[in-house]
Amino acid sequence: MTSPKRSILITGCSRGGVGNALALEFAAHGMRVFATARSTASLSTLEDKGIETFALDVINAVSIAALRDEIVKRTGGKLDMLFNNASTILSRLPFAFSAAYNASKAAVASYSDTLRIELDPLGIKVVTVFMGEVATNLMLSDNISFGSGSIYIDAEERVKERSRNHAKNSVKPEVFAKQIVEEVVVKNPRYGQGKYLWKGSNAALIWFLNAVGWRKVFDSTVKKLVGFD
Repeated sequence: MTSPKRSILITGCSRGGVGNALALEFAAHGMRVFATARSTASLSTLEDKGIETFALDVINAVSIAALRDEIVKRTGGKLDMLFNNASTILSRLPFAFSAAYNASKAAVASYSDTLRIELDPLGIKVVTVFMGEVATNLMLSDNISFGSGSIYIDAEERVKERSRNHAKNSVKPEVFAKQIVEEVVVKNPRYGQGKYLWKGSNAALIWFLNAVGWRKVFDSTVKKLVGFD
């Protein structure tokens, strides 16, 4: 008798994003994937691959509880992995005009690292992923608009150029997903006592500078990208 598939729940799996690519890659490695997004309409490509999809609003307690009950029912109460699709290198550097976004990512990274300690006695291992630059829809320059009344209006075109360059030079979501799955499924399925992964374009460089550099090591680069130099 064959053993049942290992299961994983992934948040933020809308089409064109990292979560979507991760869902496909984990499924390709034989895992039972539960993919979520605020709207299941954005998950149709995953359904076509046999991936189980669900609506989930991660800031709505009712939505979270409903999904939890459904997953418990489908798995018999045993979920092998949860992939909170929110960690990024922007938690470690002052990326201009993204203060609120950067702060939210720093909070998630700290939350994850604390869970690593709290869940260890239960045998649950936590891996914090610091995602480098990945060419997703979030990086589209069309998403940027300062408004004519902004005191930073003169910087708007440079910020758009920054996004275009990032999208052009960054790894594709599919490549990033392969890197992550290779680490947590293929190379080391149990993944030790809880680790940190730095994957994606420039992730290794940011890790190094963050580890050995001075506090303002990123200032000149982030200023130049938006014309503040």
